[in-house]
Amino acid sequence: MGFNGGGGGQLLNHEHDGTLVADGGPLDFLGITQSGMSNGSICFSNTAHLRELSVGNIGDKLQVSAGNIPEWSPTMTSLSTQQSIQSGIFSTTSATFVPVLNGMQIVLPTITNGKALIICNYSLKNSGANNNYVTLLDDGVSTGVYQTYTTTTADVLGSIAHIFDLDGSTIDMGVRTTGGTVFVIQSPGAVAGSILALQIA
Repeated sequence: MGFNGGGGGQLLNHEHDGTLVADGGPLDFLGITQSGMSNGSICFSNTAHLRELSVGNIGDKLQVSAGNIPEWSPTMTSLSTQQSIQSGIFSTTSATFVPVLNGMQIVLPTITNGKALIICNYSLKNSGANNNYVTLLDDGVSTGVYQTYTTTTADVLGSIAHIFDLDGSTIDMGVRTTGGTVFVIQSPGAVAGSILALQIA
């Protein structure tokens, strides 16, 4: 049956652009237009035809496949955190990096292709005017990223951050000094140092 008001005749091509009644008018997606699609399905084009993508599973995400079509994937980006707070004063006279104990440590989970942003906040001082260095240690090895301070007996506040793989490694705050004794301070009445991991997988 044609859409030109007659009882017969050739069926016209339908653009459904809303300009001509004979073209069928615009499609109504507000619960009126019917299809043979399953509940929860979505529709996409493969250039020539419209195709149905059945609804995915709970928690799936919609992504683009290697064939440039939409698909559901069970792989979700997850975000998690963990934090450790300093407890007590740490001190060392070491000229090479040593891990700060007393809670300034994070053990990362093992998640393929996952990453963690590690942020460490601290305060330190030295028994004299010596150069002191702070780094983040990955299983005891310095990342090569460090902060340098020349301190006396006054507390100096600092922060250091780095990105690590989620490979099950242990991340410590590390310190060393060129002389004297360097202290990682938990000053009385002040907020203690902390180390935080923002984990993305």
